[in-house]
Amino acid sequence: MPTAMELVTSLRDLPWSKESITGYNIIEAENMVEALMATYECSKCGMSVNATCGKCNAPLVNDSIKLDDGTTVQVSKCPNGHGKIKSPMCCGVDMSCKV
Repeated sequence: MPTAMELVTSLRDLPWSKESITGYNIIEAENMVEALMATYECSKCGMSVNATCGKCNAPLVNDSIKLDDGTTVQVSKCPNGHGKIKSPMCCGVDMSCKV
């Protein structure tokens, strides 16, 4: 999975001049953002969720934190340091992230 900096570099390297903007450029950019974004999916109903930071609109990325009792909790965090959230819930259970 690319880092935020690799994503920005890749987007900057695409041919974005007025004459060369094509559907391919847009699809390539969307694919890069999708690769970076954490996608949570419900194991019961299959619904999936992508999330972005409310402060900077950056796609949240998958991460985990270790609690004092030693358990690990899956979270999504802002790549720009604006915080993190616990994984969302659906059908009464935590949604899991594929990344």
